Amino acid sequence: MRKDDLKPLFLSRQKNRFSKKAIQDFAKVTGQRAGTKQVHPHIFRHTIAMHLLEDGYKLEEIQLLLGHENISTTQVYAHGNIQSVQEKIDEFYTK
Repeated sequence: MRKDDLKPLFLSRQKNRFSKKAIQDFAKVTGQRAGTKQVHPHIFRHTIAMHLLEDGYKLEEIQLLLGHENISTTQVYAHGNIQSVQEKIDEFYTK
């Protein structure tokens, strides 16, 4: 059960908030139709968090957006960004 009063991101035809299960099913079916590997809603959260981090948003801002109570949960996304920076450094030195 949600603890906030934010407006829903996804609405049904009846203008009700989609359930967690309905969103999971939608992502799964859409992924299958596209011919991709299994798709889960968490992939979208992860992708958005990574893009925000790459665009210069602070971890604290991303933490608030994702609704993480503890910053250490959000720091998981920073690890991927550090790898990206290292790859760019390695690429620079191999030119």
